[in-house]
Amino acid sequence: MVLLKHPYLETADWMIQDIEPNRAYYSIIKSKALSKVSRCGVHMGASYALAGFKKQEDVQILKENFCSAEDVCTEWAFRAIETFPDTAFYPVLISYFENVVTKKKQSYSDDLRYFCQALAQYKTATSLSILTALTKKETYPDSWYLPQNREYVFRAIHKYYSPPYKKIYQELKPTMSANVMEYLDKPAYDEYRTW
Repeated sequence: MVLLKHPYLETADWMIQDIEPNRAYYSIIKSKALSKVSRCGVHMGASYALAGFKKQEDVQILKENFCSAEDVCTEWAFRAIETFPDTAFYPVLISYFENVVTKKKQSYSDDLRYFCQALAQYKTATSLSILTALTKKETYPDSWYLPQNREYVFRAIHKYYSPPYKKIYQELKPTMSANVMEYLDKPAYDEYRTW
């Protein structure tokens, strides 16, 4: 109701990120994904919602948004790619690994959590190579988040398990805490749908 009748409200911007794809909301979501407002969370959150529709006609819009996302909004891009892992988005992940992960000091970790999940969706040799690299200290300019990043790789390959991931999965599993293992198949706190 709020989204259909009052899409201009700020609440609508945040609702979009949590609702299931519904044809009735498609044009509103697409419009917000196309908007370039000063707060990237608005159009990137809408891009995440738009990805849920998995329409080929939206691939170019999504890719442009992913490529222009500010650092603070890359999480939305990765969540969208995880939701709709079209091959057109794979270069976005490769570029992020080469230009951000290996060159910039990591300042928070949720973006890497979703990066791992998006990457694991593709199940390619390159994905395996990058996921493996993410478990190594030498990949990062600063390895402060390395233990957490290893956990993110493990969770991602557990969620999107494929035979090529078997070796790294078996290597990482014994290093995971009891807490990680207990909650491994449960959604993260920010993955619950609230609307």
